[in-house]
Amino acid sequence: MVKKIVSVIFAIILVFVIKNYSNAASATIQCSDIIDVGTPILISVNGSGVQWSLKLKVNGQQIASNSEFENVEGNKSIAFSGNYTPTSEGTLTVTLEGSVTEASDGSTIKNFASKTITVKAKEQQNEGGGNTGNSNQSGQTNPGGQPATPEKSKVATLSNLGIRPNDFSGFKPNTYSYTTEVPNDVEKIEVYASKGHSGQTISGTGTNKTLKVGENKFNVTVTAEDGKTTKTYTINVIRKEAEVKPNQEEPNENEPDKNESDEETNEKPEEPEEAFGLSELTIEGLKLKPQFKTDVYEYTLELKEDLEKLNITALSTHADTNIEITGNENLVEGENVITIIVKIVDKENGIYDKIATYQIVVNKITSKEVVEDNSKQDKMEKIIIVSTAGGAILIIILIFVIAKIRKQKRVYDDEYNTYNDIGNYEEKTMETKEIVEDKPDDNEFYEEIKKIKSKGKRFK
Repeated sequence: MVKKIVSVIFAIILVFVIKNYSNAASATIQCSDIIDVGTPILISVNGSGVQWSLKLKVNGQQIASNSEFENVEGNKSIAFSGNYTPTSEGTLTVTLEGSVTEASDGSTIKNFASKTITVKAKEQQNEGGGNTGNSNQSGQTNPGGQPATPEKSKVATLSNLGIRPNDFSGFKPNTYSYTTEVPNDVEKIEVYASKGHSGQTISGTGTNKTLKVGENKFNVTVTAEDGKTTKTYTINVIRKEAEVKPNQEEPNENEPDKNESDEETNEKPEEPEEAFGLSELTIEGLKLKPQFKTDVYEYTLELKEDLEKLNITALSTHADTNIEITGNENLVEGENVITIIVKIVDKENGIYDKIATYQIVVNKITSKEVVEDNSKQDKMEKIIIVSTAGGAILIIILIFVIAKIRKQKRVYDDEYNTYNDIGNYEEKTMETKEIVEDKPDDNEFYEEIKKIKSKGKRFK
């Protein structure tokens, strides 16, 4: 009986866990990363939820929608799609708007990961006969009618390029040469670059790039996914000459010696120069790592919200400065580098007299990852609750079983004692019966007494 009760309870717990932890609410976008101008692209949405209302958009234009409001039993699959035909080169941003509700706890997802598509010009046809049957362009087939392998990307441009410290501004993917100037005390730099396409390879970057006084040239070469198309970016870094202090004037023999110990001087020691750069750097709703200091120039942070731009507050330590912020537009999933350059202009010479460069590496986590993290946390909390409840139920069952066993033992002990008492009583009765049976009859007893009295003996 007890085993049956335990089995039923565990079955209920197992059904509860399976029902609540399968098919968590979600919605993701699926499509190609790169397409040709004028070629239609199919964009699909897949996920699950108990109820939802979703709109699929490309650059803000709605191309499909889907909703479910009647379902209340549990999560079921979400699947719909839309077509879009680009008319010009550039990038497309695919987004989802709306919400998806989870069946187990009623939580609602409203932020979804976006998708970026690169639109390129169509390849030129071969001379004298158009494209051949072996072409790998999207949508074409081989002679046997089999779909051709998609052509690998020929994009060989970067999305970002710079140096650390004393970074420069104004990077453009189609500008391949840059010149910047650094102070004399900068002896080594790091050259960094960010891919413009996922299949690219980059060479020429790295840390500990040694600078000599004067011009230093660094080349960064980008190879496209096809392994053939390459582009080379050149950075000319000019390290300033060391400042030469004017020679001190020789003492005049006619002037009295100023080094005498009894002569006091009114000169005050020079105060250390205030560090140049930012006096404050904050980002609304986010925390920098490490904590901001004027002389710390590199920071990191995690962005779990679907934001394309951060609200940055940057204040300079000096007046009449120029603050430039780059890389804070169209933040994408993964790593983003935001560069803040602080400059003081030498108005007489028309050049920048001082430069300080700060960089923030922003790791943007997709909405799907955030939802999965939250879902895992919710699952762990529910598992703990279910485990605690199951443990409590098992303890109650154990107490019940122990109590029942003790009760049965008491009944057994009472019956055993009673049986012993009855046995002892029966033994005593038998002994008494034997004694009574051995005793002579009363008549015979009295006859014997009479005989003794008649003989004159006294009976005591």
